Amino acid sequence: MAFNGVGRYSLSAPNDTGINIDFAGTDHGSQWIMADPVGIGAFKVDHQTKERYLEGGQLKVIYRVNVQCVRDDGIGGIFTLQGGGNV
Repeated sequence: MAFNGVGRYSLSAPNDTGINIDFAGTDHGSQWIMADPVGIGAFKVDHQTKERYLEGGQLKVIYRVNVQCVRDDGIGGIFTLQGGGNV
């Protein structure tokens, strides 16, 4: 499964933030997640995580990623999330 344009986030350099993606708790297999700059921007992603957990007796899945603004001029940027499954 591929996804594009998930959310809209603003981040200033050199800050980072953790973001959760929840496809209504459903499991979409292994997913990679990237920050997709809107306009000018440079972002690094790390700590991509897939977590399975029980909620009300049902198995749920959440995907997580950490995004850091890495522009060296101190200016931040806006980004959405894009990604897809491993084939």
